[in-house]
Amino acid sequence: MEITAFLDIEKKYKLYEDTIEGIHYWNYSRFGIWHNYILKQNLELGTAQNQYQRSGIDKFKNYAELFWNSASLGFGKITQKDVCIINHPRKILIDGKYECVYTDKLAQKLSNCITLERPYQMQHLKPQLLENTQYLDILSVEKMVYYKWFTLACKNKYKSMLQVIERKIEVPLKEIQERYKIQLDIGYIVRYIAEQIVFYKASIKTVKKIVKNVKPKVLLEVVSYSLDCMMFTEVCKKTDIPVIELQHGILTNHMAYNLNTDKKVEQIPDKILLFSDYWKKHMCWPGPKENMISVGYPYFERQVKATKIIEEFKDKKNIIFISQGTIGKKLSKLARELAEKMDGEKYRILYKLHPGEYAIWQEQYPELKHNNIVILYDNKYALYDCFASSTAQVGVYSTALYEGLGFGLSTYIYEMDIAKNMRDLCQSGYAKYVKDAEELCSYMEQENIRKVEEDFWKSEALEHMTSVVLKEIENSRQ
Repeated sequence: MEITAFLDIEKKYKLYEDTIEGIHYWNYSRFGIWHNYILKQNLELGTAQNQYQRSGIDKFKNYAELFWNSASLGFGKITQKDVCIINHPRKILIDGKYECVYTDKLAQKLSNCITLERPYQMQHLKPQLLENTQYLDILSVEKMVYYKWFTLACKNKYKSMLQVIERKIEVPLKEIQERYKIQLDIGYIVRYIAEQIVFYKASIKTVKKIVKNVKPKVLLEVVSYSLDCMMFTEVCKKTDIPVIELQHGILTNHMAYNLNTDKKVEQIPDKILLFSDYWKKHMCWPGPKENMISVGYPYFERQVKATKIIEEFKDKKNIIFISQGTIGKKLSKLARELAEKMDGEKYRILYKLHPGEYAIWQEQYPELKHNNIVILYDNKYALYDCFASSTAQVGVYSTALYEGLGFGLSTYIYEMDIAKNMRDLCQSGYAKYVKDAEELCSYMEQENIRKVEEDFWKSEALEHMTSVVLKEIENSRQ
């Protein structure tokens, strides 16, 4: 679904500037409304990150750890640092330690910084690469406790809040329904916005306290549209602390990175560091163009240098499928259909599951059980080694597809509504849309897609990123 109409309606009703109790409720809710209540419900998407099934004992342990980490967080430990980093809590195990591939190596290059980490699926992956990391579990606990208390003990206030929200968004939401010809449950959306407001009220004082203790010269963050990051961004911008976002995925048609406004939005970072110049042409980022800075992606650059061909896959041409929980059911069916149509003596399918799908693929994707489909359901084979061992890739809208392009793979996008994110990629000749296995089969035989390695990834990424951050620190001292 295209986001243009949504952006127009936001601007028409001045939703970016609107507040409830002084809180920019729309800015804190817009991505969730678009993704959870418009895209997911109307495109029949699956769950992006499937939760692993936990026993009652495991859940108790997770909650106990959250509360323990919250109680043991001493603000005295969070002392003044030049750089404050909010990392991505979904880490990767590299050489025996869990690493945030977006921020950890940069943190090691900066002598005076602290990393703050939110829980991932109610826990923290250990052992971790960085020692100087403080957990932000207290924010999760505050939200849980305060929301439960507020909705039970302050029922009249909560009811009044719902009424105010409904009055403010009823007309814009009806217009969204008309423009997209969809049906929305306005009651659900009203309650979702109320939840964001209550969460904000629960944790904003703690965020202010942390920022006051750290007094950073610059804040770096990944996933800037998460509630916690937006609160940190707002507090920092109000105190003239520059905020920089590190690109971690596709920005085209991504609601969080596209806004139709020329006014200052306090919840949006000042600058964004991009993988390459390509993205500048395909997003509507508010603010000056010079605040969109191409630096590259250190993890990609580092992994490419360590890549090797997988010996057991050398005997055939491999087509790697890049799966995601949101589209896995449909993509797995395409893989099965292709496996039955293609020449099994010549081709093999490598089906790369997203980590969030490891626990559920056997139940939800039974089609994958085919003798010419190799299911990559763990970390036995590195993704980049699979790219290096393949000639083509198939997916829908994953960032990994751009990484595959860095290996010169012929790229095919399974055409469904959410794949419109990849339209610019196809129009530029880097990839082709395919409707079914038969069309994909014919394209594979032709192999006539424009192959590129360098257009999407600027080189010497870590050096560029470090230079940008050090310059911000120096400017703040002047």
